[in-house]
Amino acid sequence: MVDRKAARKTDGKSVRKTDRKADTSADPLSSKRAAISKQMPKYEKFDVDDFTEVTVKSAKKLGPLAIALLSVFLTTVVVIAVIVPTVLLIRPTAKASNASVSTSSSGTLSTIAGAISTVATRTAGISSTAITTIVGASSTIVTTTAGAASTVVTTTAGINSTVTTTTTAGATSTVAITTAGTDSTVTATTVGATSTVAITTAGISSTAITTIAGASSTIVTTTAGAASTVATTTAGTDSTVTTTTMDAISAVATTTTSIGCTATTTTTDAVSTIATTTASIDSTVITTIAGASSTIVTTTAGTTSTVATTTAGTDSTVTTTTMDAISTVATTTTSIGSTAITSTTIDAVSTIATTTLTAALIVTESTTD
Repeated sequence: MVDRKAARKTDGKSVRKTDRKADTSADPLSSKRAAISKQMPKYEKFDVDDFTEVTVKSAKKLGPLAIALLSVFLTTVVVIAVIVPTVLLIRPTAKASNASVSTSSSGTLSTIAGAISTVATRTAGISSTAITTIVGASSTIVTTTAGAASTVVTTTAGINSTVTTTTTAGATSTVAITTAGTDSTVTATTVGATSTVAITTAGISSTAITTIAGASSTIVTTTAGAASTVATTTAGTDSTVTTTTMDAISAVATTTTSIGCTATTTTTDAVSTIATTTASIDSTVITTIAGASSTIVTTTAGTTSTVATTTAGTDSTVTTTTMDAISTVATTTTSIGSTAITSTTIDAVSTIATTTLTAALIVTESTTD
């Protein structure tokens, strides 16, 4: 640029005019190209030639309109960010309504604990399908079910009867049914998981708890296990049956008594198939089952036993406790007026353990292999 000025001074006016016309289009410091080619942080002046000066600025400033619009936008964003959360926090929350439904019969109680049931007069349990209650005249029915994925729970009561069915803490049970006759009381309690069938039927003037009862009898059955299939108790006239089953994956637990007798069965095992106790007239049967992986047990507390049965005669008392592993048969039979106590049979891989008593005998047998 210094050389060009010196040349223009020596050449005269005509040369300067010619050079100015020729160099203006290609001059990198002309007014148009200077603003594009280089941005400066502040205003700077450039001497293009002796007659021209160009002022270049590095960037454009926002106009008043743009500044006003930007201020309005930012103010709107801040106001929305403050107001919307405040409205959400002070908005009143909806409260769940509590509705109670009563049935047509007098003195009916219902306890329901669960959700997502499909059909219900009394519905309880998660993902359950149907819980139906049919009540006769002057009857009282109390049904409590608190489980998961149960399918059917049905209670049917006759005239002047009381039915109480309680299914608690069970999962994937299929059927729990209670049927009561006239002037009878039925109470069924099931506390287990993946049980298939639990049936209770009561006769006239009887009290049944998870059981089949005759007339003037008292039956108490408690089943608390997992994956049991059937738990049934049948009692005759003027008899008392108490059955307690606490097991897992058992198939059948049955107690049958006749007139004037008392049967007490306790089952506490796992993977058992059959547990049976049969008593005759005026007899008392106490059977304890506590084992695992057994097939047929009435008196078993061990593992993988096949059969354990107790049969009592008239006016006799039988108490049998078998605690063994992999035994095949353990049987006790007594006749009239005798007392048999076969207890503490703790063995392994035994085939048969049998005790037979005649009248008015007291025998205590202990076998340990």
